Amino acid sequence: MLADWFSEQFSTGVLIVPCMLTLAIPGVLPRFKAEQMMPAIALIVSVIASVVIGGAGSLAFPLPALIWCAVRYTPQVTCLLTFVTGAVEIVLVANSVIDISVSSPFSIPEMFSARLGIATMAICPIMVSFSVAAINSLMKQVALRADFDFLTQVYSRSGLYEALKSPSLKQTQHLTVMLLDIDYFKSINDNYGHECGDKVLSVFARHIQKIVGDKGLVARMGGEEFAVAVPSVNPVDGLLMAEKIRKGVELQPFTWQQKTLYLTVSIGVGSGRASYRTLTDDFNKLMVEADTCLYRSKKDGRNRTSTMRYGEEVV
Repeated sequence: MLADWFSEQFSTGVLIVPCMLTLAIPGVLPRFKAEQMMPAIALIVSVIASVVIGGAGSLAFPLPALIWCAVRYTPQVTCLLTFVTGAVEIVLVANSVIDISVSSPFSIPEMFSARLGIATMAICPIMVSFSVAAINSLMKQVALRADFDFLTQVYSRSGLYEALKSPSLKQTQHLTVMLLDIDYFKSINDNYGHECGDKVLSVFARHIQKIVGDKGLVARMGGEEFAVAVPSVNPVDGLLMAEKIRKGVELQPFTWQQKTLYLTVSIGVGSGRASYRTLTDDFNKLMVEADTCLYRSKKDGRNRTSTMRYGEEVV
C-alpha cells in the first residue's frame, strides 16, 4: 500500500507542480500560427501510437514529441502539455487502453512501475524547456549589451545596423541620416570631469530620443558623436527635425553641481531615396554625406545644421 501511495503522489506531483508554478493568466498564453502547431500535433500522434501499438515501450513514445515542444514552446506551455500527456497516459494504462503486456487488473508493483516511468519521462521535457528558456534569456542579455550603448541606452553602432534590418522599415522610400556632435565636449570633460561628461551624454541622448520617438533610430557612434536615421517624406522633414534637436539642446540648460552649463550641437544631414532591400548601403552613402555636412557645420562656427541639396551645401 505504501508503494502504491508513494507512486501515485510522486507521479501526480511531478505532473502538477511544474504546471502550477508556471501557470499563466488566461490571455497571456501565446497565440500560435499553424506552422507552430507541429510539435503539439506530433505529441497527439505519439499518444495515439502508444494506444495502437502498445507494449511497455509505448509509454515512452511521446517523449521525442515532448522534447520538441520543450524546444519550440515556452516553459508554461511545455509544462501544461506534459501534465496533460502524463495524466492521459496514467488513465489509459490504468484502464488497460494502453496495453503494456502485463496482467489485468494491474497489481500494485506493476502500477507502481508504470507511474514512476511516466513521471520520470515527464521530467525530461520540463528540464529541457527550462534549459532552453535560460539560454534564450542569456542570449537576449548578450544581444542587449551588444546592440545598445550602456551609458546612453540608445543603439550602439552595431545595434543600429541590426535595427536597419527591421521589418518595420519595409515601407521606407526616403531616408534622412543625421550626424550630431556635441560642441566642445572635450572641454566639459577637462573642466568638470568625466562624470559630468557621462551625464551630458546621457541627457543629450534622451533629448534626441524624445524628439525622434518611434519615427526613427538613434545611436551613439562613439565619443560625443550620435547618428539618427529617420524615414522621411522629403529632405525638408529631416532638416526640420534636425533643427528641432539643435534648438532644443541650445535652449535647455544643463545643471551640474549647482553650476549651469549651456550645450550646443553641430549637425550634418544627409537625405535621399532608399529602399528596404538596399537600406544598409543607402544608409552608408547618406552617412558620408552627413559627415561632410557636419564638417561644414563645425568649420562655420558650430551650433548649426548643414545639409546638401542639389549638389550644393545649404546651412
